[in-house]
Amino acid sequence: MLYLSSLEEALGRAALNRTRLICISSEQAASSSFDDTPKWNLNKLVSEHLMSTPKSEWTLICTSYVESLVQQQVRGVVLLIGLEVLFDRSLAVDPLKLLMKCARTKTIIVSWPGEINSNGLSYANVSHPEYRMYKPSELDDVIFLSADAQLHLRDINEIR
Repeated sequence: MLYLSSLEEALGRAALNRTRLICISSEQAASSSFDDTPKWNLNKLVSEHLMSTPKSEWTLICTSYVESLVQQQVRGVVLLIGLEVLFDRSLAVDPLKLLMKCARTKTIIVSWPGEINSNGLSYANVSHPEYRMYKPSELDDVIFLSADAQLHLRDINEIR
């Protein structure tokens, strides 16, 4: 886990990693300006896409759909919000692995819907069926912005 204090620094470092995944908290995403940065709500997009798909095909369709969304992005950076749908057990998707795979060729900033702390990333409570916990050892190439980092993403695609 690598914590950085500025978005510009995170973008520079992401270009050197195997995966260009940058995590911010939901609070940071809600309180920041993302004017010209493509911002996709996966809850909405994936749910709409799966509505006409048989449940038996959801895992394959979900994974390929999210990958294609990211790959079709022509700008250098995309912000993904609304990740909760990826934790739905009926999809049988590992959200972090999917995001890391998508971030191999594109820089992705994700608004993590759970806890971000020194113990790693978590989603939901331990007793919840969608609970996930990712240890720091699983997050070697993931960049986290510190809680006090300033996020000015208006010109983010000019930086990249």
